[in-house]
Amino acid sequence: MKNKFYDVIVVGGGAAGIAAALAALCAFRAEKKPVRLAVLERNKEGGKKLAVTGNGRCNVTNTWALAAQYGSKEPLLAKDILAKITPAETLKFFEGLGLFCREEEEGRVYPFHGQAAVLRDLLVRRTEELGAEWHYGFAVKSVEQGAADGKSGGASGGPQNPEAAFRLVSETGDVLWAHKVILAPGGKAGIRTGSQGDGYRWLRTLGHTVVRPHPALVQLTQEDPYLGSLKGVRALGKVTLLRDGKEAGFSRGEIQFGQGVLSGICIFDLSRLVADTEDHTYEAVLDLVPDLSREELLNRLRKLTAAEEDLLSESVAAADLCTAVETLLSAFLPAKLAEALSKVASGRHKDPLTEAAGLLKEYKLTITGTKGWVEAQVTAGGIDLAEVKEDTLESRLVPGLYLAGELLDADGPCGGFNLQWAWTTGFLAGCAAADTEWGCLPAAGNLRGCEPCADEKKEEGLA
Repeated sequence: MKNKFYDVIVVGGGAAGIAAALAALCAFRAEKKPVRLAVLERNKEGGKKLAVTGNGRCNVTNTWALAAQYGSKEPLLAKDILAKITPAETLKFFEGLGLFCREEEEGRVYPFHGQAAVLRDLLVRRTEELGAEWHYGFAVKSVEQGAADGKSGGASGGPQNPEAAFRLVSETGDVLWAHKVILAPGGKAGIRTGSQGDGYRWLRTLGHTVVRPHPALVQLTQEDPYLGSLKGVRALGKVTLLRDGKEAGFSRGEIQFGQGVLSGICIFDLSRLVADTEDHTYEAVLDLVPDLSREELLNRLRKLTAAEEDLLSESVAAADLCTAVETLLSAFLPAKLAEALSKVASGRHKDPLTEAAGLLKEYKLTITGTKGWVEAQVTAGGIDLAEVKEDTLESRLVPGLYLAGELLDADGPCGGFNLQWAWTTGFLAGCAAADTEWGCLPAAGNLRGCEPCADEKKEEGLA
C-alpha cells in the first residue's frame, strides 16, 4: 500500500466521510472524469457509529434543522453553512440512492425500514459502486503537506507526481499520497465506535485553532442524597441549568432519573453547557409541573387538601410532614419520585402546601459533571469555523484540505440535527474537492450502475 497516489482521500468512514465520498464520486462521474478516491477507516467496517445511532433506528435528519440553535463559537457561520443544503435536499439525494424515509414527531426523520445498520450498509455499498476504494484498519498517524517530488519543501519520498500535495502516514507505517484530502474523522465522542480526537492533533500541526472539545448529548452527574437511589424513573418537566448561580440555559422534556445521574433528551440538550466544572459551579433547577404557574399549582393543592384539614395545618408534626407532602406530590409525580422528594421535608417546619409547591416547581440539585467521552454522543467544540470557507469547507490555511462533520466546532440538540450537520458539511466538502457545486450535482440515482467512462476504462486496462 505504500506510496499509492489518489486524487482524493477521505479520512473517516462515518456519516460525514460517506457523504463527502458520495458527493465527490457523483460529481466526477457526471463530468466523466476518471478519479481515484479512497476512504480511510480505522475500524474494520465503515459507518460504525452510524449503524447504532438513534437506538438502532437512525434519526437521519430533522426537518426543523435550519431553525435549531447549534452550539458553536461562531453560531452565525454554522447557520450559514447549514442553509446551503437543506434536509429536504438531503432526503432527495438519498432517495436517488434508494433510501426512503418518513417524518415522525418533532421533525424527526427515519428510514421506512427503521434499521440504522441497513442504512449504513446501503450508503457504503453505493460509494463502492461509484468507485470508492475503502482501506479498513487504516489508522492515520499524521497528515503532512507537501508535494511528493519534494519540490515544495514539504514531505518527500513518494511517487513522482507533482499533484500529490498531501502525505498520509498510518500507525503501521503505510504511506498514501493525495492531491486533495477531506478530513472527517469525527470528534472525541463515541470512543467505542472509533472516535479518538486525532483530527485535532493533525490540524494543530497544520496551524489550525481548536475550540476546546468537551462532551455533549450526555448524562449529567449529580450527588443529590434524595434522588440518588432512583433508577429508571421518568417525569416530564423543565430543567434550568445554572452556572455560578446564573441561568445558562433551559430545556423541556422527559427527565430520566438514574443512580447518580440525570438523563433524558432535555438533559442531553443542556449537557454541552457543562464544560469546566473545575472553575465553575453548576446546578439544575427542576420544574416538574412546567405547565402550571405557582399560583395555579397552589390552588390545585388546596383542592386536594379540602377534605383533609390536618394537611393544611401549619402546626403539623414534623414526623407527619413527609407523609403529608408525599400525599400531595403523588397527585403529580410517579410514586417513587414523590416518595424520594417527600423526604426532603424531614425535620422542616413548613406547611405541607408550601413544601410540596416548592419541591414541584423549584427543586435544585448540584451538578458535578458529565458521564464523559465514553457515554457522549457528540463533541462540542472543534476546529474554529472561521478557519474554513463556508461555501466549500476548504481550509483557509491549507489549500486542498477540506473539513467535515463533528471535527468542526458545531453541535446540535437531539433529534437528527447532528447527522444533518454531517451530511451538509460532507456534501459541501465532497463537491468542492471535485471542483463542482452542490446545485450542479446530478441526482445520485442517475449515476448508480453507470459504466466507467472511457478514460477510467483506459486507466483500469478495460479499454
